[in-house]
Amino acid sequence: MSALHSDITDDRQYTQLAYEVGFYPWSRIREGGKRLVVYHRSTILWKWEVLQKLDENQLLLDDEFLVRWSYNNIPTKKEWDDLSDWSKVVVQYRISPAIKDNGGRVAIIVATNWIQDKTRKGNI
Repeated sequence: MSALHSDITDDRQYTQLAYEVGFYPWSRIREGGKRLVVYHRSTILWKWEVLQKLDENQLLLDDEFLVRWSYNNIPTKKEWDDLSDWSKVVVQYRISPAIKDNGGRVAIIVATNWIQDKTRKGNI
């Protein structure tokens, strides 16, 4: 076990915490997982801003953070397209050595926060 998770009792627990760090909204990550995060920032963007910040392959946000959906719950194209460009989207930027992809840099889109905006499509 690495020094990063020396206080965690086994590799299975570390794997579970690493999954939380890589996919869960910040408020749902257990304290052991939060200790594995070296950078975290939460921001609210309009849907159109998220689209502007995506690279051409729609894999990276701000050219360095791998896009992930909270709980790995990826919306369908229809669900995403049904959101107006003025829907609010919570994005949580995170860096952690527990995340194996993209050098540990992810941008987690917290899908639960924009579902309520679907009923107001077209409204600013």
